[in-house]
Amino acid sequence: MRCAARSAAARPGTGSSARSARQKRLPLGRPLRLAYADPPYPGKAYLYRDHPDYGGEVDHAELIERLAAYDGWALSTSAAALPAYSACARPASGWRPGKR
Repeated sequence: MRCAARSAAARPGTGSSARSARQKRLPLGRPLRLAYADPPYPGKAYLYRDHPDYGGEVDHAELIERLAAYDGWALSTSAAALPAYSACARPASGWRPGKR
């Protein structure tokens, strides 16, 4: 997965821009647009090559961009992939890796 490196100030949850993005107001009565993605973990798509809908490796950076268009989103991935995803996630994404 290739994502542009971000400075500490641009990482999710580390700056005032992340705080203001989390506090954005949505119009009253408008339903939230939420998304959930559970793609093959980075580098593991080959495990699904026998599935009829197999399409090769997922472009995870593009997936993050698509998810960012929603009001909120969740993504299932491996602990080993978290650093790569955090480089891709926008500050407003609500990225919160934590202890298990």
